[in-house]
Amino acid sequence: MEHIISNWLMPILSLFGFLITYYFIKNMLPSYFNEKGKNLATKDDIKSITTLVEEVKITFAAQTEKLKANLNVLTSIQLGIANEERNAIILLNQSFFKWYNIISSISLGGADESSSDEIREFQRKRNMAYDEFSDSDVKFKLFVEDPELINKFYNLKSEVLHEMGSYLREYTYGLLKLNIDLELSDKVLADDEKRKIVDRNYEQRDFLRKETSDRMIEAHRKLHPLINDFQLCCRLYMTKLIEEK
Repeated sequence: MEHIISNWLMPILSLFGFLITYYFIKNMLPSYFNEKGKNLATKDDIKSITTLVEEVKITFAAQTEKLKANLNVLTSIQLGIANEERNAIILLNQSFFKWYNIISSISLGGADESSSDEIREFQRKRNMAYDEFSDSDVKFKLFVEDPELINKFYNLKSEVLHEMGSYLREYTYGLLKLNIDLELSDKVLADDEKRKIVDRNYEQRDFLRKETSDRMIEAHRKLHPLINDFQLCCRLYMTKLIEEK
C-alpha cells in the first residue's frame, strides 16, 4: 500500500500541484500585474493632471492680479483726470469773477482818484487778476472737454471783453490825465487861474465817473444772464463728474 502511494499517488499529486501552479502563473499573475500597471498608470495620470491644474490656477491668479492692478491704475488715472477737470472749472470761476469784479467796479478797489500812484497800483492789480484768469483759462482748455460748457465760457469771455473790457481802462487813464493837469496847474498857474482849473477838473471827473458808471451798469445788465447760465452749466457738469465716480 505504501509502495502504491509512494510510486503512483505522489507523482499524480505532484503533477496536479504543478498544473495548479502553472494555471495560477499563466492566468492570475498577468491579470494581477496588468491591474497593478493600470493602477500605477492611473496614479501617474492623476498626478500629472493635478500638477497641470495647479499650474493653471497659479497662472490664472497671477493674470487676475495683473489685470486688477492695471484696472486700479486706469481707475486712478481716470479719477485723477476727473479731479483735475473739476479743479480747473473751480479755478476758472474763481479767477474769472475776481477779474470781473475788478473791471466792473467804478470804485477802483478803494483807490484815491486824486492819487496817480494809487491808480497805477490798481491798474497793476487789475492786470495781475487778468493774468491769473488767463492761466486758469489754459488749464480749463487742457482738462475740460464738454462742448457745451466750453462754448458758454468763451461766449461769456468774448462778451465781457466786448461790453466792459475798455471802460475801466479808459476811466483810469482819464483820471491819470486829470491828475497830471492838476499837478501842472499847481506849478505854473496863479491861484485864481488854478481855482478855475480845479473846478473844471472836478466837473470833468464827475462827468467821467457818471459816464463810466452808466456804461458799466448797462454792460452788466446784458452780461448777467450769460454769467448765470455759465455758472449753472458749471454746477450741472461738476455734479455729473461726481455721479460718474
